Order: sequence, then C-alpha cells, then structure tokens
Amino acid sequence: MPKKHDDELIKIRKREKKEKPERQKVKKPRVKREAPPKNVPKNAPKTKGVTLDFSQEEAPRFTKYYMSVSKRYRVARILCVVILVSFLLVMLVFFRDNITYANLMYLARDLDSDTAVSVGVYSDISYEKSFSSDFALFRQRIAVASSGGFSLYSRTGATDLESDDIIADPRLEVSEKYALMYDAGERDYSVYTTIAKVLSAECEFPIEDAAVSDSGCYALLTGTDEARSLITVYSQDFRSITEYYKDKFVMDIAIDAQGEHLCAVSCDVQLSDVVCELMIGKIGTKDSVSLEYPGMMPLRVEYTDDGRLFMLCDSALIIFEGEKEVARVDFEGLTPGCFGIGGNMIAISFPTNAIGNENNVRVFDTEGKEVCSKIISEKISFVAADGIETVYAVGETKAVCISLEDEKTVTEEIDDRVIGVVCVPGSLVVCFPEGTGSYFTN
Repeated sequence: MPKKHDDELIKIRKREKKEKPERQKVKKPRVKREAPPKNVPKNAPKTKGVTLDFSQEEAPRFTKYYMSVSKRYRVARILCVVILVSFLLVMLVFFRDNITYANLMYLARDLDSDTAVSVGVYSDISYEKSFSSDFALFRQRIAVASSGGFSLYSRTGATDLESDDIIADPRLEVSEKYALMYDAGERDYSVYTTIAKVLSAECEFPIEDAAVSDSGCYALLTGTDEARSLITVYSQDFRSITEYYKDKFVMDIAIDAQGEHLCAVSCDVQLSDVVCELMIGKIGTKDSVSLEYPGMMPLRVEYTDDGRLFMLCDSALIIFEGEKEVARVDFEGLTPGCFGIGGNMIAISFPTNAIGNENNVRVFDTEGKEVCSKIISEKISFVAADGIETVYAVGETKAVCISLEDEKTVTEEIDDRVIGVVCVPGSLVVCFPEGTGSYFTN
C-alpha cells in the first residue's frame, strides 16, 4: 500500500512540473566603470554623478597696467639694493676712519622716539636710594640724575634710558631738545636725548651752574683764572660760540627758548650794600646790557613760555620783555621761601610766622598780576606750577593742590621724606629717596 502511494505522489509532481512555465533567465548588463581622472587634488570635493575635469588649470588673468607697475617696482627695488651696497662699500673704503662711536653719538642727537603722551597717571618708579638726586620733566618723561647716573622713565614706569656715572652732587637742566647733567663743583657733564647720551665732556674749571635752551644751545657757568666767573655758551652741535667774563658772583643763568639771548644775575657788595646786576647778552656776539638794582639779593632768573623774563629777588619780583622792565611786584617785607616756575606763571611761598608752619602761596603771571593767594597751614618744602590751572605746595606731612580758578584746595597725606617734585600733565609726581609716587590723580 505504501508503495502505491509513493507512485502517485511521483506522478503528481511530474505533472505540476510540466504545467509550470519555465523562467527565462535575463542577463543584467554590466556597467562599465570609468577610470578616475588623473591629477585629482587630495582635497577635491565629492560629487554625485558629476565628472570634474582636473586635467586643465584655469588660466591666470593679467592686467597690463598692474604688470607694468610691478615691473617698475621690481626695477626700483634692484636699484635701491645696488645703491645701498655701493654706498656702504664707498663708506668702508674711503671713510673708515670717520666711523667712530663719537660720530654715531652726534647722529643720535637728532633722533628721538618721542610720542605724544596723554594726560593720565604716571606709574610709580623705583631706583637706588639716594638723598641728593635731582628730578625734572623731560619730553613728558621723568628724568632722574642721581649719584649712580642718569635715568629716564616713561609714563608707564618703563626705563627708556639709563646711563651709569659716578656723581657726587648731581644737577639736572632740561629743555625740549636736551637734558644736561653735571656734577656741581666738578668738571664733568653729559648731554642726553631721550634715546642716548650724545655728549660726555669735561670743562677746564669746575661747573657751578648750567642752562639749556629748547633750540639745543646750552651754557655753563664755571670759574676761571681771569675773572670770578665765566659763562660759556655752546651751540646745539656742542661748539663754543660765546664767552662772558664776570667779576661778580653769578647766582643764576638762563637762555631763552630760541637760543638767541642769555641772561645772568649776579651780586656784588658796594659800600656795605648788596647790589643785584642783571646782564642780558645776545648769543653769538659780545653785545650785552647790564642793569643794576641796589639793595636786592638775586635768587633766580628764568625765561617764560611767552619769551618774558622772571627775575626773583629777596624783596621783589621783576619781569622783563627783552631788556625792558614791564612789571614789578614788591614783597613788602616778606621773604620768599620756595618757588616754582611753570609756563607763564611763578608760584612763591611766603612764611607768615617765624616758625614757618604757615605760608601764603601767591601766584603771578607775566604781567605781574596776582592770580592766586592762599594760606597753607604747613611748612612748605617745594612749590610747583603747571602754568595752566593748578599749583602744588608740598610739605613734610602733606601735599596741597590749589586750583587757580576758584582757589579751592585738595590735601593728600605724605608718609616719607620728600626730596623733589615734578609737575606732570594732570597730576603731581612726588620724589622720595627710593622712588616716586603720584598724587592728585582723580
């Protein structure tokens, strides 16, 4: 029975196989892959179905005008290199002996790295401790002459220039062109710009005083074998151009901003009375005019920004325009204490009692007009004026700022010994034995 059943199943499968249509085999066409282009950049973008041709580069575009300009600059560059090399060779071959350190210093005297300094706080600076330093504002920088030499500091406190010299009694005179440092009672002196020492020289006799003009001229007061005093004026290139001999004791000298006139104030004793003499000379010639003021002891002479001359004596302030006296302020028995000259103003402190712990600070302009008068309850050591709107009086324990507009005062405490002050734009720099501090910065 099982065998018969198997035979029937075989017949059924054969019949179904015959009835089922045979499937046609369809051959799929092969897609021919194209070879990748040659010289394909590594960072070429991926594309979908788009063929990029990297075999040809885009032709550069040139403009005839810019091509001609480029050729001219190329020729000019080559010519400059040839001229420079030729110049250096000529200098080294024919002028080798003139390439010296001294000549390089002469070149540096006309160079300057000065930039405009805005009004603001001057950062505190530190230096080697000294009680005999001298300070000044030189081209908006703080100049310090100490026993260790000359230093120049920027508004940020950075050291712009530093020169090592051994000086016993340093003195400093500055102008818009040069800073002159000398050793009082000695013969050595040096001249600086803001970037270098341009002169180091020695006088025949000890130096007693000096003055510097904005033009670059400067004068030295020394002794001499022929007279009591000798004033020698030098040009901006350090050549001696004028000499003045004085048989009196010269107290102070000054040169105007243009370097055209020199004045010297001296004193002498005649018939047991002190006589002040003011000499005004024209630089480059022997021409001079002398004016005498009996009974006065001269203290200071200084040219102002408008070209007038302050002569401060123990009993009066006399103002000159050229050789003519234009104003006079008598002190009426008061004796000047400290004074400071700034711009076209002079500030003078007058002690009002024997102890000196109360002072009257008075400010005068070049017309002899009293701009301000203020009583300060402090023993004053230094007075400074910015020549615009502010006067400073510095004592042993405090500093006072006086406004010239309304005579209002602002006081700040001081906790160290003051050896100098510098009136800077917008504030006051007080100098101590080991560094400086800025006051009235608000």
